[in-house]
This record gives sequence, structure tokens and C-alpha cells, in this order.
Amino acid sequence: VKKPMNSFFRYKQYIRPRLSEKYGKMSNGEMSKRITYCWKNETPEIKKYFRDLAKKSFEEHKLKYPDF
Repeated sequence: VKKPMNSFFRYKQYIRPRLSEKYGKMSNGEMSKRITYCWKNETPEIKKYFRDLAKKSFEEHKLKYPDF
């Protein structure tokens, strides 16, 4: 059973294809730097959205796997 994704990883999953489309092929290191930069500069509303998604996932996971 996998652990649910935190807010940053949910954001990363969302933003990665958009950055690839915008900037084309780049190394994993460069992609990670861009994703981190984007996350640090996101609005509080966007960060809250992804934190809320992560919180909901953690809560659902806890109900489904209470002994995890």
C-alpha cells in the first residue's frame, strides 16, 4: 500500500506536463528546479488547493488503512 501524496507531489503531478509542453524536453534536474521554483512562487490560494487535496487523500487513506 502506497502512502498518499503530499501537497508538493500533487502539485508536481499537475505542473510537470504543463512545463514540458511550455519548455520542451529537459533533464530531470532542470525539471525539478523549475517545479520547485513554481511551487515557491505560487499564490497562497493555489498552495491551499493542493494542501486541501493532500489532506483529503491522507484522511481517506487513514480510513481505508487504519493500521498503516
